[in-house]
Amino acid sequence: MNHPTTIFIDTSIFDKSSYNFSSKEILMFLDVIKERELKLLLPDPTKREIMRHINDSSKSAMKSLKDAQRRTPFLAKLKNWPLKEKNDYWLQNQINKIAKEEFEKFLSLFNVQNLGYKNIDLNQIMNWYDRAIAPFGEGKKKKEFPDAFAVAILLEYTKKTKEDIAIISADSDFEKASNNHSCLLYYQSLASYTETLLSGDVRISAAHDLLNKEANKEKIFNSI
Repeated sequence: MNHPTTIFIDTSIFDKSSYNFSSKEILMFLDVIKERELKLLLPDPTKREIMRHINDSSKSAMKSLKDAQRRTPFLAKLKNWPLKEKNDYWLQNQINKIAKEEFEKFLSLFNVQNLGYKNIDLNQIMNWYDRAIAPFGEGKKKKEFPDAFAVAILLEYTKKTKEDIAIISADSDFEKASNNHSCLLYYQSLASYTETLLSGDVRISAAHDLLNKEANKEKIFNSI
């Protein structure tokens, strides 16, 4: 089976890892794709959202440092304590800069396609809004315009290229949206997409076959 090599990674995936690009899940994903050419689609509303979340994370990190120093003032006597010689504004900018550089380093491993708003169907987006069609929903989900723009941009891309897209997102709204469009294939995590890529590996297939046979399951359980 051919699996999509054109992918979209939602903000929720990076949020889940706290923008730690050395996390186990991300490193495993990168190890599997290093010999594959993947095209990463980056719609403008998603990129803006990622940048906002990085900024928010930087502010949160700064607040944590200040709270820690307030609770335990002797931290200021540590030789390399970051709040000792640097002002808050400078340090927060440095934290933010590091996070953004790590994100750009991650992007450099892909053939990145930055996608704008040209030719997207605004009438379609408003119809989704009026009918509460995913990524819109009830309550707070009524205002999911950034995600709706991202989905519309991805659909416009598939219309032009005829490519299927792997939607990697921990957000169930993207799953619901993908269910409405056959060209969008949903994966709930980097791990699930990674496993799909590995499914062609005979070792993975053999392991799955072994575990799926009742007789072998009994042997395994009896041997424990």
